[in-house]
Amino acid sequence: MITIKETTMEDLKNVQRLWADGDVMRFVGFPDGYHETDENMEKWLNWSISNRPLANHFSIYEDDTYCGETSYRIDTEHQNSASLDIKLFRFARGRGIATKALSFAIEEAFKNGAETVWVDPDPQNEKALALYDRLGFKRKDMPEHVIAMGEDPIAYIYMELRKNDGLQLYIPHQEDGWFYVKMMSDPETMAYNAPWFPPDGCIPNPEEAWKKLCDTWRGPERFYAFLRRTSDGCFVGDVNYHYNPERDWYDMGIVIFAPERGKGYGKQGLQLLLNRAFRIDGIPRLHNDFETTRDAAYSIHRSFGFREVGIADGCIHLELTRDEYLSENRL
Repeated sequence: MITIKETTMEDLKNVQRLWADGDVMRFVGFPDGYHETDENMEKWLNWSISNRPLANHFSIYEDDTYCGETSYRIDTEHQNSASLDIKLFRFARGRGIATKALSFAIEEAFKNGAETVWVDPDPQNEKALALYDRLGFKRKDMPEHVIAMGEDPIAYIYMELRKNDGLQLYIPHQEDGWFYVKMMSDPETMAYNAPWFPPDGCIPNPEEAWKKLCDTWRGPERFYAFLRRTSDGCFVGDVNYHYNPERDWYDMGIVIFAPERGKGYGKQGLQLLLNRAFRIDGIPRLHNDFETTRDAAYSIHRSFGFREVGIADGCIHLELTRDEYLSENRL
């Protein structure tokens, strides 16, 4: 079991050992590790504790084994932007711990007043870049106040996530069908997300389709949820998967409402669905179809590790297994 807790004096030796590891610290400029005295470590921790909750440092454990750290620090003088950090020992990478820990730090930062969170990974740290991309971070020019902190806009890639950008899975109730009907009745939404629907892009009788959905998507091998924006509770799309007995795999889908496109919600929604399917429900593999490789959603799926497994009925079949998702190339 993964535990993420506020760092205390009993964790200090573990943090000191983490910082002294050159493999951990090489991407932040210390290929031989960063070595600090016991006295300075205690001073640092006392400073961290005294600045809670505007700054906080967390220790990450798997059962009783120390895995690494994550932290945030909110800058109240610059629009409540918060720097984030995460470091893991090599043995703890590639198992989803980084995703869970960083998501926890982001949630804590937003809960305690941050409006944006940012990171500036080394461009050679490809796995970290992939993690931040999957969590919805966007690459931008490094702000002047970050440069003034000593960060190098040439040597590092600045990425940020706004509080309003966050999504969550929402299991809808029958009375939430108005949003489903709204999406399915919108030609632009359906033409973009589901081109195999009728010529006008809309499905017939969306109200009846919603009633059928409510009756059938609550089974043991099915999952359906809306994507809800955390800042204001607005729905922006939906995700689903269900078992296909004819092909012995799980078909999946994701739809983003047309007015909400271009905000990174497709990538965030896919990340949420994959975490739900593979980490919580233990689904063995997911499958999706695309008409062309020029489809933006095709590229997003490929960035998560989906691979082509065939072409049939004019569609490209993509597949991702649970083992592949949880393999060493996944943080």
